[in-house]
Amino acid sequence: MLKLDFLLGVIGLISVSVLASIAALHKEDIDKLESRFDTSPVRISDQTAPTGLVKPVSVYLGTELPLPSSLVQDVYDDSGRVYISYETEPDINTAGTSEAKIRLQDRFGNNSYLTCPVTVIDDHIAPLIYGAVDLEVSYGDEEFDFMSGITVSDNYDEEPCVRCDTSALDLYEPGVYAIKYFASDDAGNCRIKTVNVTVKAPEDGDMDAYLKQMVNDIYKEIKCRYPIWTARAILNYVHDNMTYDPASCGTSDINEAAYYGFANHKGNCYVYYCMCKVLLDRAGIQNMPIVRCPANPTGHYWILIRYRGYWWHCDATPFKGHEGVYFMLNDNQLDQYHQFDHSAYPARSPSGSHLAIGAVYGQSGQTNVPAADPSSGQVPEDNLPEADEPVITPETDEDLPEDIEAPSSDPEEGDPAQPEPAQPDPEEPADTSSEGGEDEL
Repeated sequence: MLKLDFLLGVIGLISVSVLASIAALHKEDIDKLESRFDTSPVRISDQTAPTGLVKPVSVYLGTELPLPSSLVQDVYDDSGRVYISYETEPDINTAGTSEAKIRLQDRFGNNSYLTCPVTVIDDHIAPLIYGAVDLEVSYGDEEFDFMSGITVSDNYDEEPCVRCDTSALDLYEPGVYAIKYFASDDAGNCRIKTVNVTVKAPEDGDMDAYLKQMVNDIYKEIKCRYPIWTARAILNYVHDNMTYDPASCGTSDINEAAYYGFANHKGNCYVYYCMCKVLLDRAGIQNMPIVRCPANPTGHYWILIRYRGYWWHCDATPFKGHEGVYFMLNDNQLDQYHQFDHSAYPARSPSGSHLAIGAVYGQSGQTNVPAADPSSGQVPEDNLPEADEPVITPETDEDLPEDIEAPSSDPEEGDPAQPEPAQPDPEEPADTSSEGGEDEL
């Protein structure tokens, strides 16, 4: 064993010695190779200044100084980066032609200079308005285009702006109103032209005009402080002023069916829907129809109202066992007589969500909003469709969510007792974009 250990030690010493010799030979070769080349750092020297072309511009007297980059074009430099600044600013407070000196500097400090002419325009002439004449508008014609035929021109500005102010106009009140057209240019000059608009009274036999007049009169009577209150007041009004009649009104036209209901104070579920729709449209509240599916044993219409980004179920039609108003319900709160094709409609309110609007308005006597409880003469029991289990809205303060307060019993001076508006949840701010804005309550 001793001899074996001795031999292994000798072999190890020889191996180390051989490897060291080999490494030494390689180092000598590397040193010889390095001596043939210059391995010192290479420094790039850029002494070429950027280039560019002048771009003449025009500005209006007294306006803001244009950006220096707006006075040059086709700027280039080998470094790929150029800083553009004023060496000398133009005089924009004196009409005429001024000169600006622009400096182009690259990342290595090379500079070039361009002299750019700047024309300063002294413009005090407002744009001209053409086509603004006195007009006649049919009663309630909200689709009338007051900008039709209106054109403008300006001595300098190629695209002057024009708008129409109709804030003093009431399309639902016959009479003569003044509207204004405003035209402005880039220099800030503005011209105003006033014309008269005559809103014509409904003519005999004009059903659409009479319908608009009736709808507007009802809307003014029941309009509330907030749109969500107005929506409830609309359903209450239709519910309380109608007698359910299963017979068809003889038309599928929305306006004709609504007129039939307002004139006769009776109708089927389609008439109830049409009356709610025209009133909600007048209030600017987004809505859409919804129908029973499957239609067994018969079809049924009710309405969806958009609020806080979702659609909620509402129905003014009375049912046996549920003679009040269905208002702002989610899918899970509907009974079996309000079944529908879920895939055919936009997103409704989440199943777990709940608006206690019913608790705020709920039953007769809670607020001065028109009551939802019909009298016995308005609801003939023999004609009412049967309902499953009625959807009861909460009536006590404990049932109210945190973001809705109970109605106050003390009315404000000159205003009926009404609850405070619902406040948005801190973790879930209220949705204010009208997908439409236009589309929220």
